[in-house]
Amino acid sequence: MTTNPSRTVLIADDETLFTQSLAEGLNALEWGLAVRTAANGREAVEILRRENVDLVVTDLKMPEMDGFELLAWMSREAPAVPVIVMTAFGTPEIAERLRVYGLDGFVEKPVGFAALSERIAAALDDAARGFVTGFPLS
Repeated sequence: MTTNPSRTVLIADDETLFTQSLAEGLNALEWGLAVRTAANGREAVEILRRENVDLVVTDLKMPEMDGFELLAWMSREAPAVPVIVMTAFGTPEIAERLRVYGLDGFVEKPVGFAALSERIAAALDDAARGFVTGFPLS
């Protein structure tokens, strides 16, 4: 992945230990990322409103505002921001619901750091080229 210090990744997940370890791991890779975290969709929306975010990594099951509500908000207010969805409750029905938002599936939790960081790098590189498979870009 090309180092770009102006890229921001937002991780939305209510599992604090997972979120912190993912953020620390991404920072340790020295990709020059700014990593933001949110414990739920509502916090993620607040960050998206005030900061330029290049990629969102979100869980679906969160308190206050879940991942589907976050995706609905993003489809209206931040449609150009690519999203990686994670869930421990993946089913064909969940995959179908995600297709409504232009997403081609999800990452099963628990997910290893190496696999997730590769997905993040690929999504950021694709977004930098202006195209992400399965993600509508305005």
